[in-house]
Amino acid sequence: MLGYHCESTLAMFVRKPQNDFFEMCLHHVLTIPLIAYAYVGRYGPTILIITLIIDNSDIWIGLIRGVMDLVNKAVTVIILILLLTSWIYFRIFLMFTEVCYGAGYDSR
Repeated sequence: MLGYHCESTLAMFVRKPQNDFFEMCLHHVLTIPLIAYAYVGRYGPTILIITLIIDNSDIWIGLIRGVMDLVNKAVTVIILILLLTSWIYFRIFLMFTEVCYGAGYDSR
């Protein structure tokens, strides 16, 4: 995971800049120290669960970027609905019930 973010940060400076260059650069520059701190602080299992939950919905983001200009609008709308559904389930519901509640429950 740390390698992915380091590679993505370096690749941003090699490729042609996108519209979201500064936002993604800030995202990667902030994420790298957080992941490094999690490794050094031995939060490996926790960061693994969080990464699996968050990265699940990123599959649909890559898919929608790939088909947005190639396929008709109906397919794009279907993928967008799947993206939003997975984002709500994984990043809001599952993150709260498994990670936040679990962290609060385990700390008692």
